[in-house]
Amino acid sequence: MRKAVYLALACVALGTGAIVLAHGGHCGDQVKIEGEITAINPPAMQITVDETTVQVTADTVIRRNCQNITFEDLEVGLNAMVMGTYDNN
Repeated sequence: MRKAVYLALACVALGTGAIVLAHGGHCGDQVKIEGEITAINPPAMQITVDETTVQVTADTVIRRNCQNITFEDLEVGLNAMVMGTYDNN
């Protein structure tokens, strides 16, 4: 069963080459998902990481090599770390 993660706003740096999508919520509420981006749905602004659908919003901060990038810069096959909160399990 797939889970959906809702992302809002944060600013996180991670090591070389990894993509980081993050949410600035309360630490106790945050989840972390790591893995390869296996699908991208541009019209819905969603990606799939480790069999989890990740909803990207206009407030989501996406970084690569400590530099902000856009949703359009994401590619299937890139490694990603997502930090955010679950929405409806």
